[in-house]
Amino acid sequence: MSFTAGMDWPALVTLWALTLCLATAWLVGSARLESGVKAPATAGHARFERARRVPINTRENVAIFLPALWLSARDAGPRASTVPGAVWLAGRMGPAVAEMAGPKKRGPGFTLADSAGSRTLLGHAPGVLSHRVGR
Repeated sequence: MSFTAGMDWPALVTLWALTLCLATAWLVGSARLESGVKAPATAGHARFERARRVPINTRENVAIFLPALWLSARDAGPRASTVPGAVWLAGRMGPAVAEMAGPKKRGPGFTLADSAGSRTLLGHAPGVLSHRVGR
């Protein structure tokens, strides 16, 4: 079986993760307009500052998550990587919404996303390493 066979589901998770990055970037622009914070300022209104943190946190996490997703898809199969990938997406959307409502509400989403991300990254590391070491 070739690597690309059946990779539609991880590709869909990747597309949604990138869409989440784009949506959170738009959130910053919207908050900048609503709060009246003029570019290039990065502070000055609590709502804008919270909105600014959301895409930063999302990009920090997606940079680790996406390579882990694809390594997992290669090692464990596309369906096995898609489930924690979908959970990660749900978990990342939670903090994005909660951060805007108030930073103290973001904990459950972070926990969900970090658990799914860790499972994706660490759960398949031995198999990924055996592909390289065993050759």
